[in-house]
Amino acid sequence: MKLVRYGRAGAEKPGLIDAADVLRDLSRVVKDITPDALSPAGLKRLRAANVARLPVVRGKPRLGCPLASQTLRDLQARLRETGLARQTALVTISFDPERDHPAQLAKYAKVYDADPAFWRFFAAPSGRVLDAVLESYGQDRTPERDEHGRSTGRIRHVLKVFLVDRDGFIRNVYSAGFLVPELVLNDIRTVLGAR
Repeated sequence: MKLVRYGRAGAEKPGLIDAADVLRDLSRVVKDITPDALSPAGLKRLRAANVARLPVVRGKPRLGCPLASQTLRDLQARLRETGLARQTALVTISFDPERDHPAQLAKYAKVYDADPAFWRFFAAPSGRVLDAVLESYGQDRTPERDEHGRSTGRIRHVLKVFLVDRDGFIRNVYSAGFLVPELVLNDIRTVLGAR
């Protein structure tokens, strides 16, 4: 089971992709994929849901990555609280340049209360340019295709968040299990103190 947000940026709904790779609406179980939904109690409630009875979502809705965005929102708040926001930049890069245009990314940023002074959202001008950027970071991205070779609108990837210093060196890479705001904040303090 993979948790997602789907739909128009700014009006996304909670969903999950089940074991059969079917997108299902989670609105009956949770209002949104929030820190509460990702807490141990929230995850227990999600695991207890009868997935087979959840409504199937038809079509090819846009999917968002709630874990990374939620964590960066929490990190943004901690950076403000600690006074490190002025020395830090958060960057989110869309993996879907065909569908994520600046206006759509602005709506997505608004959903997560992103402060444009230090959390910026970008889309590459093409899939080829995006793939070149991602390759330089060792980040995968595989657009899914159906049995007829048509795009499903989903993009498979391993979640990675990179800590990059002012000189452009990667100082840490966080996967889903280590993407914890307090851990990232401590690493930012270490990198800033090392200069």
